[in-house]
Amino acid sequence: MKYSLFSVVLTSIGLACSIAYANASTKQDMPFYAASLSTEAKEYCQSTQCNTHNFDKQALRQLIESNEYADDVREALALSEYEVLVGDTLIDVDGSPALLMEITTNWRGVPIDDLNITQNISLPLTTEKLNNAASKLLDTWVSHIRRAEVLDAERIYQTLGASNYQQELSIPAQIGDFALQQQALYRDPMQGSIARYEHPEYIDAIVDISVYPVSPFAYSKEMKDADLLAAELNSEHMQVQALVERAGINEYSISEIKPLTIKKNSKVLEGYAFQVELKNGLEPVYTTNYLFKKGDKFVKLSGNFPDMVMLPIVEQSIAKIEVPPESAFMRSMRSDG
Repeated sequence: MKYSLFSVVLTSIGLACSIAYANASTKQDMPFYAASLSTEAKEYCQSTQCNTHNFDKQALRQLIESNEYADDVREALALSEYEVLVGDTLIDVDGSPALLMEITTNWRGVPIDDLNITQNISLPLTTEKLNNAASKLLDTWVSHIRRAEVLDAERIYQTLGASNYQQELSIPAQIGDFALQQQALYRDPMQGSIARYEHPEYIDAIVDISVYPVSPFAYSKEMKDADLLAAELNSEHMQVQALVERAGINEYSISEIKPLTIKKNSKVLEGYAFQVELKNGLEPVYTTNYLFKKGDKFVKLSGNFPDMVMLPIVEQSIAKIEVPPESAFMRSMRSDG
């Protein structure tokens, strides 16, 4: 099971990307939290002796760290806004004791997986036996999420009713000499899908196509498409400049955001673009970004070439891209916005 989305931030701003990756890779506590038991568990504990809440969040985090896949789990949980809620109780304390854990995996407060598991404990009860039982249960949970691919992006999209990019997004398999190599979903439906194209001869030559919904939280329903595109690309323009400056790159230029019109097969598409040029090193490094709108989604094409090289690639591909229709998730977000 692959937990990692292939890394894409800014295609050609290598130093800035390295800094961003290093910051993201800093070891952090996993988002495990002690939680209340279910109504069923509480009712059961009314008829038998239970010791509830044996593990606080710190204890849970220490226990999960002992799992052989702890680093994989941490990486997967860090890719989006996950949290793992664990309710626990020691049941039948005076008879045949067992540790019960009710483990819910949430994404932004939305449950995407529930697992209720128990582990018998022999008498006499000791702290060591209790911790060993908890470790075994958390090991079982890790095996479950890996086997059931709970932390894959698809689970979030299916649960929320977000767009089905695998089935309903149509993109070309080939753009000139560039061949489609990878497609992935971000673990946030608001960020959508990304596809990477590579050149067979020049390994550093890359084109990315990103498709993601127009955010009802950032833009009003009344905005015209041209205003939406300009505002969205202006936001990225500022992010790029901030990244470059944080990376300590002094020799660079970022063009103004410019409108453009693509005419292809009797279709006319209006878009916007800007170019970044980094002048550190022997040769300048470029990235060029183009943004269009199709349906309720933005379509962004990025490449690590100057504008004059990237434009023909955009002209060949943009008309061939067909986006998924508005999803139930986005209809709900927009009706609430």
